[in-house]
Parts: sequence; structure tokens; C-alpha cells
Amino acid sequence: MMKNFTKKRLGLLLAIALMAGVHQGLATNYYVATTGNDSNNGSLNTPWKTIQKAAAVAGAGDHVYIKKGTYYNNVVIANSGTSSNWLTFDAFPGDEHQVILNNAAFKLVRKNYVRISGMKVQNGHNGFNIEGPCEGIQISNNHTYNTFSSGIIAWGVPFGSDPGDYNNIYNLKILDNKVEKACNGGWNECITLANGVVDFEIAGNEVFNGGDPINGGEGIDLKAGVRNGSVHDNYIHGLTRRGIYLDGGGTLGFAAPSVRDINVYNNKVTNCVGAGMAIMTEGSGDVYNINVYNNLFYENTEDGMMYYKHPVGTGLVYNCHLTNNTIYNNGRYGILINFTGATNLTVRNNISYNNSNNNYSRTNGSGTTSNNLFSLNPLFANAGIADFKLQSGSPAINTGTATQAPSLDYDGNSRVGQVDIGAYEYQSSSSSVAPTGSTIWLQATNGYYVTAEQNITNNPVHANSASVGNAQEFVVEDAGYGLIALKANSNGKYLSATINVTNAPLQATAASIGTWARFSWEDIGNNKVALKANINGMYVWAQLNETNAPLKAKGTSVQQWETFTWGTVAGSRTLEMNKETMESTSKFTVYPNPVIQKELTVEIPDIYQNGELQLLSTSGQLMYQKKITTNKEQFRLPEHIKAGMYVLLLAHGDHQLTNRILVQ
Repeated sequence: MMKNFTKKRLGLLLAIALMAGVHQGLATNYYVATTGNDSNNGSLNTPWKTIQKAAAVAGAGDHVYIKKGTYYNNVVIANSGTSSNWLTFDAFPGDEHQVILNNAAFKLVRKNYVRISGMKVQNGHNGFNIEGPCEGIQISNNHTYNTFSSGIIAWGVPFGSDPGDYNNIYNLKILDNKVEKACNGGWNECITLANGVVDFEIAGNEVFNGGDPINGGEGIDLKAGVRNGSVHDNYIHGLTRRGIYLDGGGTLGFAAPSVRDINVYNNKVTNCVGAGMAIMTEGSGDVYNINVYNNLFYENTEDGMMYYKHPVGTGLVYNCHLTNNTIYNNGRYGILINFTGATNLTVRNNISYNNSNNNYSRTNGSGTTSNNLFSLNPLFANAGIADFKLQSGSPAINTGTATQAPSLDYDGNSRVGQVDIGAYEYQSSSSSVAPTGSTIWLQATNGYYVTAEQNITNNPVHANSASVGNAQEFVVEDAGYGLIALKANSNGKYLSATINVTNAPLQATAASIGTWARFSWEDIGNNKVALKANINGMYVWAQLNETNAPLKAKGTSVQQWETFTWGTVAGSRTLEMNKETMESTSKFTVYPNPVIQKELTVEIPDIYQNGELQLLSTSGQLMYQKKITTNKEQFRLPEHIKAGMYVLLLAHGDHQLTNRILVQ
């Protein structure tokens, strides 16, 4: 929710509105294509050629759709939206991450209520550069690559300017982006918030493949006046600096800032140079009221979690709580506390195991340490593939304390009674057995379904379908030796991996279950699975955002591209087969998708005003419904909706419209 305005803040935003000018007229859809012309009117049939043309014209309530292709020159957004009529820039439906902004960046300077989604921004100084004062910015489902400085950066005021009372950017969301090879020789961090950012959320992002760390390069950094927000469900790996960094800051002589009231949870940080996460202060700013829980910090070169007194920092660290995290196989300490004067640092219910120097070290700083597992083997399900769930008989089961423990674990399971230690609550009923005999679908992390084309036995298998039909259905059969085989419904052939050829595409070619057609089924929870080819020991891999790249058995470990959501095909599937009543899925927009924390926004086409919105299971069962009252429905799904794939349906009279959503 938006905070109450102070007189100072109201004056700032009024001034910004006057500087930006007033956008006249009704909300409009505009279109951009590389084949267009900036002298056109920006309609679907006569699009503009440059994104900058749209950025100069579009205003409150307008929706800019950009078609695939490569665009050049910085995009500077000229106008603001309003709290009820956001200004939106989206890739044209189906062109997500194929809209490429090359050697350039998106810039939002003192603009309010702007949403940008579906872009790939590469080879520029930054990917997305946000500068306040401003309010209501959402950067979602984008990909930044090879940026000299940050992939995504938000400055309350420009570096070197007086941030005043540090109330400069409000309501900032950075959701479901890929930030790759950021800070490649430049300054700051892959995702940076600084100089007064209030009420923020950084969630569902993948930050990876760090650039040259000469002047920076941490993964997600909150510094110098950042407060009231959350960092959760991010996957941070392969960086050349630490993964998550909270820094009080305050080195330029302005009023001392603080970094405070922040929850950091459900993040996975691995294979980073330095610590998985660090809390420090490099200047006069304090860091306090920080909750760090349900995170996985593993196989980083130094510490899993570090509190450290920076040599030149004078600020304090206090009221920081480290609870129910799993910390494993880091190159120095599991948990390191070496901060002179740091107070009330609580360390509870954490697993810290197999770290090189020690699992826990406190040389300075005071607080409470209880109910941790630092020396006994926690009996992980399979640490070799980063499966840190607990086996039956683990000493972590029922030995934690409910004090400050989160109500849910990393997978969203409830913590009840005597809670367990670590990020996972033990689940007595395992779902790791493959669904032998069932017909299933598989969805890759690019959001598309795995497809074996009908009657084309030599065609490689791709993750390229937006819906489930016959070509996306596979029968799970017992292949012996604890392995399974997948028979394609489209041609009756088995999925096959070529022996010792890790770059050869998978094909539905095998007439019988032989060595090449056998796979191990490795359940990783939440209806997600990894498939390991028995012939070469490699995991099936579907490259993120590359729908035309064939599946291959080439993954050496289970990471994002080696993970598939799966579900059984049940019932008549009338929602997918009744073409007379189903219209194109590209006619309405849902975001974020995947849905995080069950909160989502649906943009409603005019014809469906006063209709009904329904959420159905993939077999057609009605799970939730509500009346449509506005052209942009913002709501939270009820708690009984579990993680998985669903169909979102709009209905009005004889008209129906669907989109698939993934609830995480």
C-alpha cells in the first residue's frame, strides 16, 4: 500500500508532474516494430519504429507493445502514469526477451507508476536506471546482459547529491528478471538500491554469471537509506563477488542513512566469490531490524553468512535475526560474526554443516545463539544435487524452537509443533516416486511445454508450446532399475538421449525401452522434477528463454534450466479442446507470471467488463472465482491455492478467454 504523503513528498511529486507535462486523452495501446516508421500513428497496423518515439508520447493509462527485433539508443521515458492508470511497456505477446535493446538502457528519471516487462537489454552502461524522487515503478520479466554497471539500479537521488531524509523512491518492485554479467568492469552491483528507497520488493530474479569485479559486482545490494522491503525467492549464482549485501553506507558527509526493516528469505545463493550474504556498514549508516530466514547459502568461496566490521565504517549493526537457514559447504565459515559493538544478533534454528574452517565463528558482537545444528550430519536428502530437504531420522527434525521461526518453510510447507532446524520442514510423506502409468506434461522454466511433434520421429524435442495437447503428453513407464521412460503420445516413441553426445538433441525415436531411453526421476518438490539421462549421467536441459533450442542431456547439476514443472493429464481437458469457445491467449495480460506470493494483476479487455474471472486446475476444476469490476483486477489468491499450474479464464456471455499461470 502507498504510504501517507508528507508535505515535502507531496510537493516533490506535484513538481515532477508539472515538469513531465499532462498526458491528454483516453488510454491508448501503442505498437513499436523494427519495420515501422516514427511518422506513423503507432497503431497495430502502422507501428512506430523506435521505442523512444513511444516513450516520448505514451502517458498515463497507455500500454506500449514492442515487437521482437533489435533496437538501439537509450530509451528515456518522458511521462508518468498515475496510481490508477499505470504507463506500461511490454514485449508484444509471444515476443518476450526477443525485444533487444542493444548498447543502450531504459532510463526513468523522476517518473511515477511505470511498468516495464519482457525486454532484453544488453551491452549498455546499465540495463534499467531508475532515479528519484518517484513512486510506483515495476521492472519485471526482463533480461539484462553484459552491462558495464548495474543490470538494474535505483537511486533515490543521483550519486553525490544530498538524499535529504532518504524518502525518495516509494513502491519499487523488481520481479522475475534475469540479470546476467552485470558490473562488467564498472561500478555498483548487479541489482542496486541506494539513497532512499522505501517500500520495495526484489523477488523471483536470477542473478548470475558475474562480470569483471574490478569496481563492484555484488549480486543484490541495499545501501545508504533503504528500508521497509523484502528480498525473496531469488536465485543468485556464479558471481565474482558476494551474493546479497546490506551496507549502511554514509560516506559522503550527508545525514547518516540507515538500512532497516528488511526481510531476506527463500533465496538460493551459491557458487559466488566471497560470502553468500554479508551485513556490514562502510560508513556512518546503521543496519538494523533485519530478518534473514529460509535461505540456502551453499558452496560459496568464503562464508555462508557474514557480519563484519568494515575497517572504515563507524555505523552500528543491531537487531538482526538469522533463523532457519541452511548453510553448507562454503569455503571458509558457515556463519561468521566479527563486528565489534554489534548487538542483539540472534542465531536460531540454522543448519551450518561441512564448511571448511568452521560451521560457526563469533569473535566479536553479542546476542543469542540457540537450537542450531552445527556439528552433526543433518542427513540431507541429496546434498550433491543441492537437495537440502531432511531425511527421516535427521537430528534437525523437531529440535528447533518456535521463537522467531517463520510460519512456512522454503517450500511453503507449514511449520507446526516443535519446528525443525534449517530451511526445510521435514515432510513425512514423500512425493519422490515417479507417477508410473500416468500421462503427464512437462513445462520448462521458459514457461513453455515440452513437445514431441506428431509423426516426425526425427524431429528434436523442444520446449516451445504455449498449451498442452497431444504432442505435449508423455506416458511415464517403468524402465526397471528404478528408472523411467517417457513415451510420446504423438508418435508412440520413447524419448531418447544419444550415448556420450551431450550436445545432441533429445528425440522421440526409440521404439522400445533401451539404455538410451532410460531416465532417473528426481523430484525436487512443488511439482518440479529433474530428469537424468542414464546413458551419460547428464540432466535434461531446456535453455531459459530459448524456445527454439532443442532439449539436450547436458546439465551437470540441477539448476534452473534442468528443472521442469510437471502435472498429470486428467479428465477431458475441455478447456483446451473446445476451440469454438476459446479465444487467443494473447488478448489479455497477467503479471507477474509466475505468480509470487499469490498476488497478481489481470488487465481486462473491454468485452469482459462486468464478467467473471475464474481460476481452474489444468483438469478443469473450479478453484476460485470473482466478479470483474475494473479494467485492471489486482487481487491475492486465497491460501488454499497451492503451487502449480492453473488456467485463468475470463468469461462474459458466450465469450471466454484463457491464459495459463504458474503459481509459486
